[in-house]
Amino acid sequence: QGSGDCKIWCPPETGLNEDKCTCECSIKETCQFPRVFKPKLCECMCPNRKICYFPKFFNKTTCDCDCWFKFCRTPQIKNLNNCKCECPPNAKCPPHQVLNNQCICECRSIKKCSPKQYFNHNTCQCQCRRVDKCGNNQYFDVNSCQCKCKGVIPCPNEKQYSPKTCTCECANQCGLNLKHKQGTCKCVPDPNARCE
Repeated sequence: QGSGDCKIWCPPETGLNEDKCTCECSIKETCQFPRVFKPKLCECMCPNRKICYFPKFFNKTTCDCDCWFKFCRTPQIKNLNNCKCECPPNAKCPPHQVLNNQCICECRSIKKCSPKQYFNHNTCQCQCRRVDKCGNNQYFDVNSCQCKCKGVIPCPNEKQYSPKTCTCECANQCGLNLKHKQGTCKCVPDPNARCE
């Protein structure tokens, strides 16, 4: 409340200037751009208010339309156009993988592997738990995780093809204390056999 000839009521945030008989701000704030000082309200305000559309709102600090949320989880970044947290544009995965919500590459699908295999999340393929060393005329089959023959080879009359060893073996079996003579399938005494 003023005194003397000036009798006007001033709001709490202002004080009476008796010389001018006007209400003036007690403290004039220094406003940060783009906000300006409004003498009637004694505070910093935006010069103009923009019309913002969901999911954006009018930010009184920046005087611009802004997203409701402030931050995204690392390594996601905020897309100011649609107000969504997205993976950085340089985040890419190999063809067999996709980016998940944490911007980490993961397999498009997880395959069911056989008991001899395990699922490798780096290659997104089933891999053998153990790789055996194969013999001559054999190769290691990554699907069955076992040694297989490269191909059936022709054998002489007295021999037959063995799919286990992938070689020609004698069709006949020798008796006790006998063995096949080297290079043939003829049974001869075994000099290393023990007599019982």
